[in-house]
Amino acid sequence: MGKVINFPQHAVSNKEMQERAFAAFAAGNNKTAVELYEKYLLVAENNNEPIDATALVQLGQGYINIKQFGDALALVDDYGQQLRKSESGRELILAAGIAAPDFTVIDTALQVAQGTAQAESMQRRAAEFESQYTREHADVIAQAQKQIAHVGAGTFVDQERVVNEILPRIPLSAATDAVKRALTDADVFPLMRTTLASWLQRMHLDEEISVYVYDGLYVFNPSKTRSPFADNTMAQIMTEYEQQFGADLAFMQVQAIKISLIYPALDQIIKEPHVFAEQSINPQKETKYAALQAWMDQQMTIMGQIVNN
Repeated sequence: MGKVINFPQHAVSNKEMQERAFAAFAAGNNKTAVELYEKYLLVAENNNEPIDATALVQLGQGYINIKQFGDALALVDDYGQQLRKSESGRELILAAGIAAPDFTVIDTALQVAQGTAQAESMQRRAAEFESQYTREHADVIAQAQKQIAHVGAGTFVDQERVVNEILPRIPLSAATDAVKRALTDADVFPLMRTTLASWLQRMHLDEEISVYVYDGLYVFNPSKTRSPFADNTMAQIMTEYEQQFGADLAFMQVQAIKISLIYPALDQIIKEPHVFAEQSINPQKETKYAALQAWMDQQMTIMGQIVNN
C-alpha cells in the first residue's frame, strides 16, 4: 500500500505481531492495531506467507474507524479476491464503500454477496444508505452529473479526476445518463472513454448506447460487450501476432493497450484482424488500417507526454 513501515529494534515474530494487533483492535485502539497489522502484512507479503483473513478485515475496519477511507478502499482493491470468500470480508467491502463513499465498491459488494445468506441484509443497508445520501447530497449529485456529462471539456488530468474520483461518489443510477452523454463526446480521451464504457457494464444495461470512437459514432450494448482484454477481436489479433508473426510479449502488451483505445467498438472498426496485425508488424505496408494505426500511435504519444509531465 506504499507506506513506510518502521520496524522495532528487537525482532518480533510475525505471529506475535498479529496477536498484538488483534489485542489492540479488541481493546478499541484502532491506530495501534492499524500500525501493527500493516507491519504484519508487509512481513507476510515479503515472506510469501498466507495472509490471515481476520487480519485483513480488522485492518480494513481499523482504517475506517480512524477515517483513513482511501486506505480502506486500497486494501479492498488489493485483497478483493480473498475478502470475497468470507462473510466478514464481504461486509468489509460494503463498509468501505459506504464510508468513502464509493458506489462502485458498494455495487461490487452486492455483486459478490449474491447467493449468500447475507445478500438481503447487505442490499437493504446499501439501499438505505443510498436513499439517505441522495436526500442529503442532492446538490453534490447534481453538480457531479454535470461534470460527468461534460467531462470532455477538461484536460486529461481534469477528465481523470472526474472519472476516477467524482463518478464513484454518486449512486450508479444517478450517473448513468451523464455517462451516456459523455460517451458521445469526441473530446473525451480514449482511456477515459474505455473506463466510462466499462463502468456502464456494471449497470448491466441491455440497450443500444451511442459512443464516439476514433472517427465517428458507433453503437454498443453494455450487457453484451466484453471487457477490452476479453474481446474476441482483441483475442484474434493477439493470436495473429503470436502465431503468424512471432511477436514478443512486450510488443503484444503495447499493441493490446493501443487496441483498447477503440473500445467498445473494436469489432466494428477492425473487421479484418489479420490485416490489422500485418499493419502493426509492417508499418510501411499501407493497408486499410494505416490511418488507424497512426491515430493509435498519436494517442499513445499524447498519453506518454502526460505521464512524463
